[in-house]
Amino acid sequence: MIAPRADFGDDSVVLTNEDLARTLMHELGHYLGLGHGTADKTEGNIMFKSHDLGTVLTSLSLWKDQVREMQDRLANHLSRKGDRIE
Repeated sequence: MIAPRADFGDDSVVLTNEDLARTLMHELGHYLGLGHGTADKTEGNIMFKSHDLGTVLTSLSLWKDQVREMQDRLANHLSRKGDRIE
């Protein structure tokens, strides 16, 4: 299997599975409505604006408010109207 590469200017960096998983979780947070500001400048939060390559995913967290915000966004999405019985 060929490892994915990221282009950072003139240098290419091979991304580890950990790097890819962390990036996927961060971008999924954006897709579900979370911005960088929801991390409140805390580097240990998955939505912090950037993490160094090699940051261990299990060292990062989401807060209850962030999870609630994602749940609310999903529950109130137009495509889900009538989908849930409260």
